Amino acid sequence: MTRYCWKNQSQLLARISKEMVNIQGPVNIRRAIAQYYALRTQDRTLALTRLFEGGHYVPAVPLVRVAYEDWLSSSSLLLAPLDDGEIWKRSLGELGAEYARLYRRFHALCGKRSAKAQFPNHPPYAEPYLQQSSDPPHKVRDWSDKAAQLGLENVHGVVYNYLSDLAHGSFHTANVYIISDGQRFSPRTIERSPDGEELLAVWSFWFQLRTLTVAAREWDRDYEHVSNELLAELIPDARRCTMCTGVMRRERWKSR
Repeated sequence: MTRYCWKNQSQLLARISKEMVNIQGPVNIRRAIAQYYALRTQDRTLALTRLFEGGHYVPAVPLVRVAYEDWLSSSSLLLAPLDDGEIWKRSLGELGAEYARLYRRFHALCGKRSAKAQFPNHPPYAEPYLQQSSDPPHKVRDWSDKAAQLGLENVHGVVYNYLSDLAHGSFHTANVYIISDGQRFSPRTIERSPDGEELLAVWSFWFQLRTLTVAAREWDRDYEHVSNELLAELIPDARRCTMCTGVMRRERWKSR
């Protein structure tokens, strides 16, 4: 990174995620979920470090978006006022719905024989959805609903639109890759963008830090002081936010 040191921040993420992954003690469903997201953060931090250090910030965008999605997913599970049984039932329901959609689409694409060979044994939690006459709704992937439940509606409006546009490609993002003199289009040599790199580094650090902070509470660990220090450093005046720092908000569960 140029003005913001990803190296130091990635080392901090690696240390916290390693601590979380290696915690020993009695495990319940919440603690298992917490360690699962800590492991995802640990692996993703390594991948992002290699991309950022190589100057490949545009290819890193999908990973930054996944870091944001993990923040929403882990927080919506762990902050919800649900007991272990309810979390387990909800998680299996989401898995069953996803499995049923995948199986139905593959069956339609390749036929019954191929579907039987590819999916020889359906898991029990998918059976209720497979017996339905149509695909279950995509509620599991409704990120805007999860963001709203966590009080992050405006954060979502900025982050998801920005990262999805860059990740999927559009005429807007094509400006990064092509140049035109009004008559012809030619490939553009990708130049490193200090502002673009700084934004992705800060966002990816914040999203993963919040994921780890929420997960750590299940193991009676408190990392809120890290967020406090970062906010004090980057946003000394709350009235002067930038695109980079404006999305650095904490999640909070909103009862409906």
